[in-house]
Amino acid sequence: MKKYKLLYFVSEDEYFLSHKIFQAKDALKNKFDVMIICNFTKYEKRIRSKGFKTQNINFNRKSINPINNITCLIRLLKIIHTFKPNIIQCFALKPILITTIALS
Repeated sequence: MKKYKLLYFVSEDEYFLSHKIFQAKDALKNKFDVMIICNFTKYEKRIRSKGFKTQNINFNRKSINPINNITCLIRLLKIIHTFKPNIIQCFALKPILITTIALS
C-alpha cells in the first residue's frame, strides 16, 4: 500500500497548533507521512513530538523584500523536491502565493 505524503505550509507554528493540529493528526492516523513547514518560533519541538516532520522556512509574512521572498521560494522548491508530497495544503496569503509560484 502506497504511503501518501502531505505537506502543510503555514505562516506560523502557533497557527498550526491552534487551527490545523487535529486535521494533521487524523492524517497521521490514516498512515499519511505529514510534514509541517513554517516559520517556527517556539513550538517546533512540540509539533515534532506529535509525530510530524518539520522544516523551518525563515520568512516574514509582512516583508515585501524580494530577496527574502526568492530565498523562501528556493527553500520551498528544495523541500518539495526532497519530500515529494502528494498533497500540499497552504494557509495564509504568503504561503499560498509562494507555493503557487513554485508549482507554476
